[in-house]
Amino acid sequence: MQLIVRFENQSPSYAHGVELGRIMHAMELGEPMVSNNGFPVRVENKGTLIDLCRHYGYSAEFGAEWYAEWVSFRAIKSDKLN
Repeated sequence: MQLIVRFENQSPSYAHGVELGRIMHAMELGEPMVSNNGFPVRVENKGTLIDLCRHYGYSAEFGAEWYAEWVSFRAIKSDKLN
């Protein structure tokens, strides 16, 4: 088995995996546009999301940040950009 993405920390509050799992599943399915169902993602997941996008062929887009904890996010399948 090959490691695809490593989690950057293992803090007690690392429930961040829930949003990552949902987003990763959509990428595995090859959805043309992926987001967190209209909700922002945790800032701590930004690096992991970039890694997931790189692996699955998506372009990551980050926008507004709230309370230094949340950031808007969506990913577009790269082959849809051409």
